[in-house]
Amino acid sequence: MLSGIGDAVHVLPVANALKRTWPEVRISWIIQSLPGTLVNSHPAIDELLVYHPQHRGTRTWANFAELGYLIKERHFDLVLALQVYLKAGIITALLSARTKLGFDMARARDANWLFTNQRIPPHLPQHVQDQYFEFLHHLAVDPEPVQWGIHITDREREEQASFFSTLDKPVCSIVVATSKPHKNWTAEGYARVIDELEFVHQLKPVLIGGPSPIERNMANRILDLTNAHPIDALGDNLRRLIYILDGSALAISPDTGPLH
Repeated sequence: MLSGIGDAVHVLPVANALKRTWPEVRISWIIQSLPGTLVNSHPAIDELLVYHPQHRGTRTWANFAELGYLIKERHFDLVLALQVYLKAGIITALLSARTKLGFDMARARDANWLFTNQRIPPHLPQHVQDQYFEFLHHLAVDPEPVQWGIHITDREREEQASFFSTLDKPVCSIVVATSKPHKNWTAEGYARVIDELEFVHQLKPVLIGGPSPIERNMANRILDLTNAHPIDALGDNLRRLIYILDGSALAISPDTGPLH
């Protein structure tokens, strides 16, 4: 599972259900570095194999080679190929496993069906979470109760308490943007909502998100347009974002990882 934060969140109930059904199973997760911070030390995950995607072009093949070195002596009983783009397919191909379970041919984009030897049955399009549960059903594993189990450490609880101790109102966290502009709202819309939150509903708006130019520019525009006084909490610390969301009374977000 190599993509972003949202997909990583959707995988957690799958890992929990597998561990609940087969406590003796050892689960290894190939994951990119940023979402890896979300699931690090998760009780259902025994091992994280981190793929570093920072480089492109010829360096991409070096990244594959680095991962290949980590897994070259490894053999797995089962690989769940939960993603359907070429990069994930190449990694599936690199893995030594008796069973490589993936999507049916109609849904396995980028010819990912070539890299698996078993496939879940065809199904009409549905939410990503439900698609992942199809793998559990194929394995006769019950996804219920659906549990994510995102853990906040004792130290993070202390940092969370320190952050919220300075605020005298309940917090509304606002995720300002996604990496896909067509999913984003307008800065003008956010500014009007923030004014209502602070002056009408007596909530403290907190802007959250990552350090990307899209997010930073959106936050700056919102701050210029609003008459309220939101806290700017954008940054590159995913764990901080998690504990801010956890302590918020309300969250507003486009379709992006923190929403999940």
